[in-house]
Amino acid sequence: MARRVGADVVIDFRKADPVDEIMRLTDGRGVDVAIEALGLQSTFENCLRVLKPGGTLSSLGVYAEDLKIPLAAFHAGLGDNKIVTSLCPGGKERMRRLMNVIASDRICGRWSRTASASIGSRRPMSSLPTSATGF
Repeated sequence: MARRVGADVVIDFRKADPVDEIMRLTDGRGVDVAIEALGLQSTFENCLRVLKPGGTLSSLGVYAEDLKIPLAAFHAGLGDNKIVTSLCPGGKERMRRLMNVIASDRICGRWSRTASASIGSRRPMSSLPTSATGF
């Protein structure tokens, strides 16, 4: 799916270690931005490990327990890295607009073939209080 929406490189964690592969692809420099969206300690740490000095980890995951920041992965705080957390950059207004787009089925263009594949289920807004327990 990542290739269908424009990814240049796709790393299958079952076939290669993501940290090793990212560092190989960047000639050991690391990345400017790493996005953690799974909410796991291991993926959070991996994102820290692939940041170049001055890089940013954007943490979107929802975590079930306390996160730990290992000194080695965080370059002992000397790497000038930034950790940014957010569930929806842009706040309430952006989320309202996004929900309107989804509700009206106006997802089109190159995303139309893949957007439906990434929507796990559709539920009425009235079920939101109970639906949220499923994610």
